[in-house]
Amino acid sequence: MTLKLTDSQQWQVIRATNPLDMLQRDAFLAALLQQFAGRTEIGDGELFRTLRELQRQHFRPPSATHLPHKFPHTAEA
Repeated sequence: MTLKLTDSQQWQVIRATNPLDMLQRDAFLAALLQQFAGRTEIGDGELFRTLRELQRQHFRPPSATHLPHKFPHTAEA
């Protein structure tokens, strides 16, 4: 199944997948395709709202144990 999107809309989809874990991206894109199955036109606003909702459903924040430390811990003398 394919989805016909404008260049701008394609970039919206790419940007929406950036914060997702690699394992969640396939499910996110499959849900997007299912949401608009059989549609010939999709408005920018409708796409944005759908991407926002799907991102909320598929985003899994990283655990604290996998976050890099911004500042090294230094002991005061």
